[in-house]
Amino acid sequence: MAKYSGEDLVVTLGSDTLSGMFRTFETSEEGTQYDQTAGAEANKTYLAGKKDGNATLMALAVAAGDGTALWAAVAINTEGTLTWMPEGTAVGKARHKVNAFVKTRSQRFPYDNVVEITVAFRFSGAVTDELIS
Repeated sequence: MAKYSGEDLVVTLGSDTLSGMFRTFETSEEGTQYDQTAGAEANKTYLAGKKDGNATLMALAVAAGDGTALWAAVAINTEGTLTWMPEGTAVGKARHKVNAFVKTRSQRFPYDNVVEITVAFRFSGAVTDELIS
């Protein structure tokens, strides 16, 4: 399988592109397992439960431009389709989509470096994995 870098990543929330000045984008999915072990059993057994997921985007703020638009697009509790395309938007490349909410957002203003915006998303439903057609 061919390796690729993240430089072509495209991330959108609804119709807003969030990845123009991104530094990192990370997704995480997890499942719950319910303990179904009975008293006399020697080994624990589990029942598959609900799934959950989240994503985090860290991007650079750009004065009076993309940074302002990005901050406005990720207001707390904003809901929409979060889409990420790790290799860009070319036909045949992977695309992942899920309904999501903006859970948290923060800005970091170091005196000696660039301003950063970090946004955390909570998935609301199942992730759809597909190829761009």
